[in-house]
Amino acid sequence: MTSFDHELRLLHCIVLNAIVVVSAWRMVRRTGEGDRVRAVLDTGLLWFLVQYLSVGLPGIAGILSNFTISACAVFLSAAMWVPFRRATAPTLLAEYSLVVPLACLLFVGGYVAALIVQQRYMPVISIDALAYHLPAAVHWLQEGRIGLHEIWFYNPANAYSPLAGSIFAAWWIAPIGNDAVGRFMQMPAMFILAVGVTQICRNLGASAFISVLIATAAVLSRPIVSESIFPKDDLYLSAFFVTAVAGLGAGAMRDRSSAWRVGIAAGLMLVTKYTALLTVPMLLLAVDAPLRAKWCLQRWLIAVSCVIVLAGPWYLRNALLTCNPLYPVDNFLFDGMFQTTASEQLRSVSGVWHVLTGAYHSLPIALMILLIVGWLTGIFVTRSRLKTDPLVRLCAFGPVIGLSLFVLVSPYPEIRFIYPALLLMACLGATCIASIANVVSNRTSGQIGNVVVGTLLGIVVIFVAGTAFYGELGWEFAAVGVLVSLVGTGAWLAMRWMKLEPQVQWGMLAVAVLVGGLYAYVYWRSYVRDYRESLYVSWPSEYGPIAEAWQFVREKLPANAVVAYANTYLTYPLYGFDLDRHVVYALLQKGRERYIDLPEFPEKATDQNMRRMVETITVADPDLDAWLAHLNERKATHLLVAKPDPTSGYESAPPPELNLIAQRPEMFKRIYDNRAAAVFLIEKSSSAN
Repeated sequence: MTSFDHELRLLHCIVLNAIVVVSAWRMVRRTGEGDRVRAVLDTGLLWFLVQYLSVGLPGIAGILSNFTISACAVFLSAAMWVPFRRATAPTLLAEYSLVVPLACLLFVGGYVAALIVQQRYMPVISIDALAYHLPAAVHWLQEGRIGLHEIWFYNPANAYSPLAGSIFAAWWIAPIGNDAVGRFMQMPAMFILAVGVTQICRNLGASAFISVLIATAAVLSRPIVSESIFPKDDLYLSAFFVTAVAGLGAGAMRDRSSAWRVGIAAGLMLVTKYTALLTVPMLLLAVDAPLRAKWCLQRWLIAVSCVIVLAGPWYLRNALLTCNPLYPVDNFLFDGMFQTTASEQLRSVSGVWHVLTGAYHSLPIALMILLIVGWLTGIFVTRSRLKTDPLVRLCAFGPVIGLSLFVLVSPYPEIRFIYPALLLMACLGATCIASIANVVSNRTSGQIGNVVVGTLLGIVVIFVAGTAFYGELGWEFAAVGVLVSLVGTGAWLAMRWMKLEPQVQWGMLAVAVLVGGLYAYVYWRSYVRDYRESLYVSWPSEYGPIAEAWQFVREKLPANAVVAYANTYLTYPLYGFDLDRHVVYALLQKGRERYIDLPEFPEKATDQNMRRMVETITVADPDLDAWLAHLNERKATHLLVAKPDPTSGYESAPPPELNLIAQRPEMFKRIYDNRAAAVFLIEKSSSAN
């Protein structure tokens, strides 16, 4: 790279996103209705839609690149400036001043900023991100098209599932050229999730300041904020879910953008991953919301069309390739590679409770009990509205459906699959808190009830944020958040007190942006260099000696090398820091090219046996000539073979590739070896076979 490439790439990324957000905000202000909470939520939804389309459309056309992504985003942004019939501009919320939302926004911003600073040199360590979220995005960018990216030695469903998460990863990776920004890709979804929770709570009848505090607690709880540092897709799914639910409020359903809002949110939710289908039964509890809002046929068609256009291509692709839109999952309608069954950990009350409160991403026991009590009390408070209010019904019974489906069918005992259910519980709990505030206010004078309840709820928010990470980290982040909130809110109140002109306020903001830009310009290049070097400290501490093999591949192999791999699913490090190496897999059997060519699993799949069965059927009956032919077809120049992992939980035989290499030693030159992996140079003579 030239001396300014890193800075120009960062500027490109910032400007591109600013163009999209500003254009979306202008369009929402001209066409939307309601207050600014709904306007911010709609702006966020359009921002994600533009990201999805800017990567998806060129990807389908086979012209995917940084240039076409940017060009498509600029075109869509320009389209949002087309004159529309102007609606009433979004208004400020009447029931409270801006102090509470500003304080909460600054608190979340300060907390997240402290988290980013603490994590700034931590590489991508999540298994899902290393196995398929980021590899799929890089593979698409290298190939110039969105095609099937099969993840071998891992859950085959990840290869055929809708991968909107990888599309969003490509949006952040393409302009930067590495994952320095993309590894924090879920944080924007977390902020939109907070706005969605705020809107749902308000639709349920909670006051605005209680709604904002509930939303702050929700996004800074351990399950949500601890997930935000991983480049995955669960927070995107949750953000789209709460956006769709927020759009089902009585007021939102009557405005002219309602069908677009619900359709786009539901469509993006369904393209995120297969587990989004588990949320559909929850949404069906509010199926009468459009009927109560008296939707015309046109609105129904708009909403349904948005879902079909956004989500349909992924499921249609699977149907055309495999005759099963949900491949490789075998179900009562379609044949597949395997059937799933619930994880053994979900077959007992103690196991479920451990998932909810005992795992790393779980809520602390005290907060889980508080959440359940608040939700149950909320059902009691809103019991008279269960029949007539679809949103109340959804928040009351949706968690029951979501948790039941999770326990009955989920092969993985991970709390991230029930984020939507937990968020609905928190939203309904807001009605309980609002009821308490009303009781206190009725027995006192003025708004003292809101003040008392708000103060207590603020303390709970700080406690939630402080316990979001183990040890002292959460409390350190919370302290930074409180400090930023106090200073920022105090400065804003001071400007209001001094009655500064709007031009002066905008000038101060411009100066702050300029200072931030200069700071980024001065330090960004050195930061990228330091981050690159830190990978070789952090990865070995997490993954052991195989990370040393990754380092060899990234540092010693030439750019544009084609690296074949075997007996591992952690492929992302093999692409190199600048993502300039190609990674492929060569099947061992003749006549087998894809997962659909492999036999069915011999038993139902769970988290305990998935990898073992995938490995067994993938490496069965190896054929030397077929393997060499596949390596030749993929133009592999190097080969990395991972050795059996003693910590995998099952006894694994040595990879057959090592035996095949021993039969043709003249074709493979061992250039690196340790107890976790071996790297070979594939001699040119092998291409003749």
